[in-house]
Amino acid sequence: MILKKIAGSLVAFLIFSSVGLNAQNLTVVEKGGNTTPIAITSIRSLTFPSGNLNINLKVGTPLSVSLSKVSGIQLFTVTDPGVITDVELPTQPAAGKLHLYPNPATDFVTINFASNVDSDIDLKIISLEGRTVYTQKLSSAKILHTIDVSSLTNGIYGVYLHNGVTVYSGKFLKTN
Repeated sequence: MILKKIAGSLVAFLIFSSVGLNAQNLTVVEKGGNTTPIAITSIRSLTFPSGNLNINLKVGTPLSVSLSKVSGIQLFTVTDPGVITDVELPTQPAAGKLHLYPNPATDFVTINFASNVDSDIDLKIISLEGRTVYTQKLSSAKILHTIDVSSLTNGIYGVYLHNGVTVYSGKFLKTN
C-alpha cells in the first residue's frame, strides 16, 4: 500500500515538474521522524526494487530506504522569493490513466497505470519506425512497472497497454 502511495506521489511530482513546477527539494520522511532532503536537480532516477525506495543521484552515493520505514514524500516549491509551499500530490492515477516518468528518460522509465478492467495487460514499447522494442504481459489491473531503457537509441517511443478491452497509449523521449 505504501509503495503505491509513494509511487503515485512521485509520478505526480515528475508530471508536475515536467510542466514547469519550480521544485527545489524532494524530502523523504521516515516514520521515526528522520527527514532526508534531496535537491531535485541531483536526482538521476527513482526505483522501487524489493520493497525499497532507491534514489540514484547524479553524483554521490545512492540513497536506499525500506518502504516500511517511509511515512511520506514531501515536495517543496518556491512560488515567490522567500515563500516556500508544500505541494500535495495525488497518490494514484485515476482508472484508465497512463503516466510515464521521468520524461525525458535516460536510464529507466516508470509506467504507472490503473485499469478500469481487472484483467491481464499486454505492454508494448514501439519506436517511431514501428519496431517493437519491449513487450511484457502484466497480471494486474494496477501497474507500477520500471523498464530499463538505457540501451535504446535516443528518440520518441510509444507505450501501449491493452487490457483486453481498450488500448491506452503514451509516449516518452529517450535521451542520454
